[in-house]
Amino acid sequence: MDIDGFWDLVERSDRESGSRAERLAWLDAHLRTLPVEEILDYQVWMNLAERRIHVWDMYGMYWHLYGFGSGDGFLYFVRWLISLGRDAFEFAAESPDRIAELPQVLHSLTDEDCRTQEFERFGYVAQKAYDVVSASGIDSMPDALTVRAAELGVVSDWNSFGDGEHWDFEDEAEVERHLPGLIEYRARLEGTTPS
Repeated sequence: MDIDGFWDLVERSDRESGSRAERLAWLDAHLRTLPVEEILDYQVWMNLAERRIHVWDMYGMYWHLYGFGSGDGFLYFVRWLISLGRDAFEFAAESPDRIAELPQVLHSLTDEDCRTQEFERFGYVAQKAYDVVSASGIDSMPDALTVRAAELGVVSDWNSFGDGEHWDFEDEAEVERHLPGLIEYRARLEGTTPS
């Protein structure tokens, strides 16, 4: 499975289900029909997508949009962004400071859907399918992922935090420097012009 196949499955799972639970069940059932290598491919691309937007500026934007920050909450948020599909993900990855422009993000400010544990499970759905199809047990997947990532020619360093410098999210000058889109968003909400 290539990156296009990964995004196709993510987007089809949304179109072909009516709830988050149904979506997870659909993905699980579909992945179980695939060869082990393709299940691993799906998880490799999921891990790489997570790693790509697991960056300090995205964490800063998350922290400011929702008024707090937690490691678990941010992980669920990252997976929720992936669940929105390729176009929304690419927009977020290219411009973390502009994600408030995504209609789904504006909706999520009044709804905690994006911060629920169901989005933790969204990142692990391939694990269950792998356990069934491979019959090799949960402990074998990390090693199999490393091998498969090498076969695909991708870097498998998805456990480290992303790029960018760590900065003080409470320092307004740093916010203006790292998240100018957030400043514009706040100004629009308040009906003022950013300085």
